[in-house]
Amino acid sequence: MRKIPSTWGGWRPGAGRPRKPGAEQKVKRERFSSRSALRVTNLVCDDVPSLRSPTLADEVNAAFWESARRDDFRIVHYSIQTDRLHLIVEADNWRALTGGMTRLKIRVARRLNRLLDRTGTLWAQRYESELLQTPTDARNALLSVLNRRRKHQEQQAQPGWIDPLSTARWFDGYSDRAPDDDNPWPRPLTALLAEGWLRGRGGRFSVDDVPET
Repeated sequence: MRKIPSTWGGWRPGAGRPRKPGAEQKVKRERFSSRSALRVTNLVCDDVPSLRSPTLADEVNAAFWESARRDDFRIVHYSIQTDRLHLIVEADNWRALTGGMTRLKIRVARRLNRLLDRTGTLWAQRYESELLQTPTDARNALLSVLNRRRKHQEQQAQPGWIDPLSTARWFDGYSDRAPDDDNPWPRPLTALLAEGWLRGRGGRFSVDDVPET
């Protein structure tokens, strides 16, 4: 008797639970086992109002403050944009990064959902992370996060403007601006963020530079 091919089990194109529109496909994260610097981005859902509105930004800042100073996970720089958060963090290993980001996301979600009288997930996708491995990687990440707003609004035409919803005011690496007062955020512990980034292509950058990415 002719054997009927099995159609149960195994991989098939399109099989499995349908993905929600706009959902991010899960990818294997790069693992690391020693203290490292990373750039992290996280996008909120479409129904969340602008994160740059004063009341929402205050709640996000409070969540950052609560999450910034763990022994194994530190928020060194950040920028709050309309629909996403841009961070530069240090983590002792990939597990510390996962734990630190999970706690941060929960704190932000609880605060914003309570403020907005909203339920359900706040985040449109898993966070994206980039391991910074060279001075140029770190230099470009700092420029992209601290000067991010210059890519998105008319204030990029105003010389000397810095984003108040970022750590730019305390950054001591600008070529044309001194930092404001003492930096209240964690000082970088990795050599790459402390001073190594200065050896990156381009070195110090201006408050008026517009990031390419």
